[in-house]
Amino acid sequence: MTCGPGTKSCVACHFDSIPILTLRGLCKDSAFDNRYILTEDESRARPVFKGYFRTVIEWRDNHHQQQQQQQQQQQQQQQVSTGSWVLNSTDGSGLTRLAWLVSTGDTSYPVGRREWKRAAAEDWETCGGGGGGRTQQSSTANLTLTTCRGEGEFTCDDGQCVSIWKRCDSSADCADNSDEVSCDLLRLPDGYRSSSAPNPKGVGVGGGDERATLLEIFLDVVVISYSSIDVMDATITVDFVLELMWFDPRCA
Repeated sequence: MTCGPGTKSCVACHFDSIPILTLRGLCKDSAFDNRYILTEDESRARPVFKGYFRTVIEWRDNHHQQQQQQQQQQQQQQQVSTGSWVLNSTDGSGLTRLAWLVSTGDTSYPVGRREWKRAAAEDWETCGGGGGGRTQQSSTANLTLTTCRGEGEFTCDDGQCVSIWKRCDSSADCADNSDEVSCDLLRLPDGYRSSSAPNPKGVGVGGGDERATLLEIFLDVVVISYSSIDVMDATITVDFVLELMWFDPRCA
């Protein structure tokens, strides 16, 4: 793909070999592919992301898209915003599933963490529950199209890859500062009272074990230095770090 001046911010433009991108946030049995290859189409002004099996992510300028609905068995017209990235998947029966990227500007590419909107109720899966069950469907979903490795790298909202160790290190490493977003060390549940001590494990369970009524506290002492030793007064001054750790089931 040819990248002209001013395209440094385009993550997809900088690579030594053909990149493989992963679309994260889909259900396990989604109708959309989760792996894509970046390709160039000379007839288009923008690149095309081709899925391994049946999905294409492409830029479309048309205002309306006719789509076949399997449930209704008839042609229905679905509006697609003029000039948008479209996630288009066609299965073996010819059923087309469609979603498009919520408008982010004409210069944006679909890489990074983006909001996608479905064209019809049947075109979107919402994961939830055990065993691949479904929850109530939503008209939009946040999906991440990235070249970042699943382990060891964090995907910025704009698609940039940074080391996972730079996530929430109080220093902005992503160009959009997204690596420092939602960095709460602990999210307390509603109604949590920090002034009340946590209940010990086993309280209310029964069994008559007195140890169940005691809260286990783990003590860790790290000696930093011995500041002074007075032989005559038989005293010693020690600098140390004291850590107390315990389990609070309210935060589990």
